[in-house]
Amino acid sequence: MPHVLRYAQLVHELVKRVPAFATEREINKSYLSHDDDDPYLVFGDFGRFLVNVIRNQPDQMEREKLLTDSFELLSEMATSPDDQVVNVAETTVFEAFSDFPETVAVAREYLSERAVPVFERIVGL
Repeated sequence: MPHVLRYAQLVHELVKRVPAFATEREINKSYLSHDDDDPYLVFGDFGRFLVNVIRNQPDQMEREKLLTDSFELLSEMATSPDDQVVNVAETTVFEAFSDFPETVAVAREYLSERAVPVFERIVGL
């Protein structure tokens, strides 16, 4: 049976699967979630983190692994049977991506086939 993401475990899954974000969040005090594990705050910061990676990260090999791991998690979230998990992806990361053409293009490339329509619904708002 595939692993099902639960709302209460989202932050744990994120820091486990995307350790570069966990490190950045720990040292960067400007993140709203620096001392708060509320999933909406953490994933809001994660969206900001990914936008910066996509727009400013020159190291392609490091960027590729980071994006693959990040979008695997986001794809699972977008297609979760738990509406609250889907909502976190939509209202934090996907909304942040909709502001920049390059982040929209990267999301379309890396999200799973089942997750893309969820993303497109947010981009179209």
